[in-house]
Amino acid sequence: SLDTSGNFADAITANNAPLNIGNYGDGQNPFFKGLFDDVRIYNKALSAAEIKTLAEQKAEVALWKGATSTDWATASNWSPAAVPGSKTHVVIDGGYTNAPVLSAATTVKDLDIGKTEASTLTLNAALTVSGNAHIYANGTLKHGDNSTAETYKLNLTVQGDLTLDSGGKINVDALGYDPSQ
Repeated sequence: SLDTSGNFADAITANNAPLNIGNYGDGQNPFFKGLFDDVRIYNKALSAAEIKTLAEQKAEVALWKGATSTDWATASNWSPAAVPGSKTHVVIDGGYTNAPVLSAATTVKDLDIGKTEASTLTLNAALTVSGNAHIYANGTLKHGDNSTAETYKLNLTVQGDLTLDSGGKINVDALGYDPSQ
């Protein structure tokens, strides 16, 4: 429950005291019991319009679990159980039963692959990342195997920054096709 609420009009004076978030800071009262999902500090009071704009920009986060299949478009493969959309920050970081395969053109907000555990994303359709994509040292991005026709290509558009860490891979090795077959 909310402990207190109010408007504070006094100026904040500069000092060397630590900034406490989640407790009273007097050393006597307990810490906040709960979680924060977004903390921002500004040097001015934000207007209602600025707060609304920030709230609308916030991306949802979807974690690949792959519990049902390899199909990106299956909601039960994600946590929370919803297929990522254009406002979603997608995280693929191991610990899954089945590695994800994208088979229909999709747009997401941001993409992280392999931050702490070995992780692979296979693109068999176009993926657009409207923000940033980061392939960490444990991450691999690839396309499906082509045998007798050029069916799959690595079709990735990143409109922000693409970061490929040392050890991270964009792997198309041995995924071409043999036109003589």
